[in-house]
Amino acid sequence: PVGGRMCRVSSEYFAISGDVYIILGLISESDYVCPTPDGRGKDPGSARERLARVVCADAEMLGPESIDQMAIYIMERQVQQIAEALSQVLSALRESYISLKGSHQDLPAIVTGLGSF
Repeated sequence: PVGGRMCRVSSEYFAISGDVYIILGLISESDYVCPTPDGRGKDPGSARERLARVVCADAEMLGPESIDQMAIYIMERQVQQIAEALSQVLSALRESYISLKGSHQDLPAIVTGLGSF
């Protein structure tokens, strides 16, 4: 949302999830381990510029509060998508595991990732 309203986004490569997490202070610049989409800095100001471009604006037009609200929304949607995907996989595994073991009490899980939140 921008200014409290949903809006369309550009299909261009303007920002990535690392920008969202930098803006929200959930990762440090050293945790942002890949190149930025525009080759500029990994600081919150540069990340806000990139995120503003996703809605065909710039940071000056939107202001930091509006961009931060966008970042919160994007993070929440990403977490929701991951949770839904995990639930889908778990459901399929549970059915397979129950048919093999007769119970899902000891369903194994293997997770991986970079860093922590």
